[in-house]
Amino acid sequence: MTVLKNTKLSERLTFQFRWEVYNILNRANFYYFPNNTLGGGFGQLTKTSDVAVGNPVIAQGGPRNMNFAVKFMF
Repeated sequence: MTVLKNTKLSERLTFQFRWEVYNILNRANFYYFPNNTLGGGFGQLTKTSDVAVGNPVIAQGGPRNMNFAVKFMF
């Protein structure tokens, strides 16, 4: 999702303020560890499936990322 605002300074010069949000509709799909029966953290689901295999950005458990930017167009 992107929200932007164009502000004209003159006929040819424009500032653009942008706010971009990636993965906005993300929801947590927690990973089940069947071998963790009696150890510490029993009954706690703390990692998503992609983080559990070492990939924290791609797939369903990735974080919501936001960017703020200013663009000068001439």
